[in-house]
Amino acid sequence: MALSKKEFLVLRAVAEETYESVRGLASRLGLSLGSVSNAVSSLKEKGLLSSDAKLTKEGAGALVPYRVDSAVIMAAGASTRFVPLSYDIPKALLRVRGEVLIERQIRQLQDAGIRDITIVTGFKKEALFYLEAKMDVKIIVNPEFLEKNNIETLWLARKYISNTYICSCDQYFLHNPFHLFEYSSFIDVEPVKTERNASFAKIGARQRIVSVERKRGMGMALTGHAFWSSEFSKAFLELIEEHRELGDYDRNFWERLWGDYLEELPVVESNPLSEGEVYDFNSLEELRQFDSEYINNVDSEIFDNICNVFHCEPKDIVGIRTIKKGLTNTSFVFSVFGNEYVYRHPGVGSNSIINRQHEHTMLKLALKYGLDPSFFEMDEQKGWKISKYIRDIREPDYRNKGDRLRVFEMLKKLHSIPERVDWRFRPYEDALALEAKIKEVGPITMSGYSELQERIRILNAELKTDNVPECLCHCDTYAPNWMFAGGDTYLIDWEYGGMSDPAVDVGYFIVDGEFTLEEAKKLIKEYLGEKYTEQLCRHYIGVAALVSNYWFIWALYKESRGAIMGEALYRWYKMAVVLSEIANH
Repeated sequence: MALSKKEFLVLRAVAEETYESVRGLASRLGLSLGSVSNAVSSLKEKGLLSSDAKLTKEGAGALVPYRVDSAVIMAAGASTRFVPLSYDIPKALLRVRGEVLIERQIRQLQDAGIRDITIVTGFKKEALFYLEAKMDVKIIVNPEFLEKNNIETLWLARKYISNTYICSCDQYFLHNPFHLFEYSSFIDVEPVKTERNASFAKIGARQRIVSVERKRGMGMALTGHAFWSSEFSKAFLELIEEHRELGDYDRNFWERLWGDYLEELPVVESNPLSEGEVYDFNSLEELRQFDSEYINNVDSEIFDNICNVFHCEPKDIVGIRTIKKGLTNTSFVFSVFGNEYVYRHPGVGSNSIINRQHEHTMLKLALKYGLDPSFFEMDEQKGWKISKYIRDIREPDYRNKGDRLRVFEMLKKLHSIPERVDWRFRPYEDALALEAKIKEVGPITMSGYSELQERIRILNAELKTDNVPECLCHCDTYAPNWMFAGGDTYLIDWEYGGMSDPAVDVGYFIVDGEFTLEEAKKLIKEYLGEKYTEQLCRHYIGVAALVSNYWFIWALYKESRGAIMGEALYRWYKMAVVLSEIANH
């Protein structure tokens, strides 16, 4: 028996709770007294409610077509905005007001009668496996959570999606928003009264969403959970399949794809929530405001590290914000006792290829000789580091001669340091070691790889005959490791530092700037000055080829361990090919 929306809401409300009065129902549903009174009368006439407004057997049967079959909780993302806690555990496992976020949501679903619950995980997936036994849920792993957004997550769970709640693992609903029955497809919206970046819905008649726009502004923002009817699920999953093959929405949220095809898909209504009904905690500071005791009870090794260094309490660590993720590590800024610092968190697989004791020694030398006065503290075993935060910095402009001269002045200072260490960076031999690690996982099948490596092998043998003396080198002189602050120059991140050919530092500058042969010769002349010769210039170009090849193989290694190197991998490969061809002629 078909029901109107108001009849459905009244019937569901009676099924969920004992009927008291029309006024009570109207208050609970947010509907007018008249509309609720009319719906009750209609349901009684149809035999779905008894004369005293109790649910009849026929009424229970009328709700069956609206039954929610399942719920999918998306929990694959890395939550990079929620540093530093997301380094330790998935955001889903944060404990808020004494409850684990995802456990609270699962309980709310189960309390509503939803038993078929699937969790799709990716980042730190093993941390969520316990939920399968503890809370009787299914687990699916999204292996591409770094490369693709939650459209892929939903595609992987497609066989469990029909009349289904679509949920995010990191949301905290003040009151249980779930029901055993839903009338039609919807998505939560909430009023935003101050400007922020969000997806805003334009809402038409009968709460229908007629457009979605991602922008900075105010209005009704998409939030919370969604419900997909079986009709919508079928149509939208077919659309996902089509665009999954194209790959054009891989990095987008599902709401973007839906918003672009609103007119072609079954109707989705808005489900307005009052302000403060749902929290999604986009940062640690937002969580502090909601749960004032949270930070004092947090179980975080990173907070413990900071507290041990500064002899402070977790509540003293404030102003946390993410710095753009680097190629090797991830970092965030924080304040303690009015001073700002940077915490460096080791990236995926980095501790297996970097000797942190060596790095610590190089950092102390860099501090001693004024190359990196920002260094503050480091743990040699675990690889984390704390530095002073330097404000108003910029990277060097490769095409600006003044900036290049500042870089070369610092490199000459480094290369003239009389102290020595007993380890070295050897771009050819170290690349071979990385290659062996890659082959532990699987063969390297890239076209042209073997030919390049043979050319690099021959070039390396020739370069050794030049007998250029080693000196202390940084060995990772790409632009983000340089900080210009007014007239001060800082060379940071000494993970690869040690004894090496000085051409390594100049070579990486050439590689990172993707300079032409003539430009590279000019740069080498700027660095060498009176020592410049054609033979030495050829040596520097050859070493630049070895350096580019090293970072190309380093990128292959990182990808073999699950990282995404993207364009950088191809850029290093291309420069290795070009420079090795030049050096071999």
